[in-house]
Amino acid sequence: MLLLPEEKLRKNLADNLHFLRFSRNPKISQQTLAEKIGTSQKSISRYEQGICLPPAHILTALADYFGLPVDALLQDPHTPNGSLLRLPKERKEPS
Repeated sequence: MLLLPEEKLRKNLADNLHFLRFSRNPKISQQTLAEKIGTSQKSISRYEQGICLPPAHILTALADYFGLPVDALLQDPHTPNGSLLRLPKERKEPS
């Protein structure tokens, strides 16, 4: 199993979150996403800027919201194996 440095994980998550928010129809704001997963807009902004990684429960909530496995959020989206190339068409609302 290949372990990535934290900086690379932050960059991957930042790119993936931004892509996910803007690729959906309708687009989802940071504030709306934050409310859906139980965190603040400022936290979402920090994740998208690559400043920090979310705690495990928020990472899980993000993955559930977008209908992806957690590891997909942390994979490099710019590689041929990037998981976001195979996004589900509809996002799931968390229960």
